[in-house]
Amino acid sequence: MKKLKLKPDTHINNMRIRGWIEAKDVYELRNVSRILNSKMRKQRKKYGLCPQKTIETYNLLINGFAQIGGSDRMEEAEKVMEHLLMDRYSRPNNETFCALFRGYMNLKERDHEYRAEMMLFWLCKMRDFKIKPNVEIVKPFTHMKIYFPS
Repeated sequence: MKKLKLKPDTHINNMRIRGWIEAKDVYELRNVSRILNSKMRKQRKKYGLCPQKTIETYNLLINGFAQIGGSDRMEEAEKVMEHLLMDRYSRPNNETFCALFRGYMNLKERDHEYRAEMMLFWLCKMRDFKIKPNVEIVKPFTHMKIYFPS
């Protein structure tokens, strides 16, 4: 980016994150997640990241960790979600919760009760934000045979 004299912005951040998701590069995703959620300006500059985070950036990170799979990846997705909940400029949306629910649905290492409990926990958070569930939100619950409260 320095050679091209490009200044980092959220669009470039998101494009780079998409590339790391497609490459399933967990190491880079973790670094980006850690750097974006910290106050380390030097690290951001070194990585060529812009400090602003949009809901799309959060959704990409959560979806990326959930897609790659594994219980430690879902823990990373939860950490990103917790940072999102503390961010005063961004709010979660249907896509955010849908990515989390799909991640829990595909998490085969954990028992059914744990996954169901986590899904219901995040569903309660979703309702706290007054986000109405859509069809994509209901699918993981139906797939796992969990009663979806109306």
